[in-house]
Amino acid sequence: MEGIGRLCDLVLPKQTMIRYLPILLLPFTLSTAIAADRIMNFNSVNLPANTEFQITNPWIEDGMVLTCSNFSNANFSDLVIRNSDNFGYKTGVKSPSARWNAARFFFHHVTDTPGFYRPFTMKSIRLFPMGGASTVTFLGIKTNGDPQVTVTFNTGNSLSGTTHQFPANFEALGILRWTVNNNNAGLGYHQFDDLVSELAPTISVPQTLTLSEGSGVSNITLEREAGSTGTITLTPTISGTASSSADYTSSLLPSNSVEFTGSNSTASFTFQPLPDTANESPETVIITWPTSPNYVLSHPTTTITIGDTNGSGFADYMSGHGVTGNDALASADPNSDGISNIESYLHRINPAGTSPSTWLARRASYVTAAGNVPALQMTIPTPLPNDVRLIFQESPQMDSWSEQTRRSGFASGSSWTGTGASRVIESNNFAARTITLPSSQNATSRPAAFLRMKYELITGGGSSE
Repeated sequence: MEGIGRLCDLVLPKQTMIRYLPILLLPFTLSTAIAADRIMNFNSVNLPANTEFQITNPWIEDGMVLTCSNFSNANFSDLVIRNSDNFGYKTGVKSPSARWNAARFFFHHVTDTPGFYRPFTMKSIRLFPMGGASTVTFLGIKTNGDPQVTVTFNTGNSLSGTTHQFPANFEALGILRWTVNNNNAGLGYHQFDDLVSELAPTISVPQTLTLSEGSGVSNITLEREAGSTGTITLTPTISGTASSSADYTSSLLPSNSVEFTGSNSTASFTFQPLPDTANESPETVIITWPTSPNYVLSHPTTTITIGDTNGSGFADYMSGHGVTGNDALASADPNSDGISNIESYLHRINPAGTSPSTWLARRASYVTAAGNVPALQMTIPTPLPNDVRLIFQESPQMDSWSEQTRRSGFASGSSWTGTGASRVIESNNFAARTITLPSSQNATSRPAAFLRMKYELITGGGSSE
């Protein structure tokens, strides 16, 4: 039928999808290669000649920090870590005198958070002889409190150096440490270069989410840092004031997990708040993610707040979703999705967040009723509100609108009134009421006509069309 339809085009809400970009706790810019695969090569040939570096003067390269301390002599001026011709442009230990006995090296990821060390896996190191072959014992200190690990490598006699691969248990390290003993007339026993390590990937999880009762299924997504491969399984613990099955369902329960596989950078789970008839304060679901040396979490927990949508009325619905001030007016649209607060309240659509497209079916839309009569039809979820007035209108050219019928809420005894009240068709089930509002026109006559539904807040004012 020409000229008959809804006044306004529908705005399709986007599906709820929570994504967090990975966070790198680095005070400087990484190269593209590092950002892609997190392999970090501390190549000491890049150090300026005759560079001294100690605990108070570290050398930072490729995201890693190298420091040294003289733990046998408090006089730090006697200890010089150099990259010079004397060492073939490789890092080693030299002193102007033989007044120190040993030097301890520390290697870790750079961080601007005191006491925090991002876990890394030590991959390999290249050792060079210094005055003859020598052995070096490396100590790996774990970030998660597990026992320390050790391995001993020999420098060999090759001036081009010997590359050693660290064993698999040199993962989840916070610090790699080793010692040079000074038993060679002021020179240390070895030189080293090409310390290759790999950072544990960051897994970004949402910190807080606000959903509403009856808001449908949300897909909540976790993101793994680019370049990561392999399987990572996270089986969290769940607590909070909301109860499973009564207040929500989730694919995380009863014991399911979120799993990254292959080279996938995302993994997700479903969460659905459930409607009830209780008038209650917002409830919470706290998801505590497991820690592991194989990854770093952007947040230790995800807190989901479920807003109440079944309390005393419109104001309760707004406050349950954290909407206040002018954003809580009936005609306001705080999330700019084209759906006013009063319509969000009527059709149980989240006024503060993104609405799943499945909610679209609840809004007034064009249908053809019996007798080839155009009509508007909408589904109102239970509990039916008592504080919203529905006004069904019709216009031949949208220059003036004639009221067909109205209903002032769904309180006991309320009913449709007006000339078009007898045309209203209603059907009920446990979860919702479907209302069909036929036009006064018959499609066969092909008139020019427009239909619209207007909502008004009975208490507090405000309207939406």
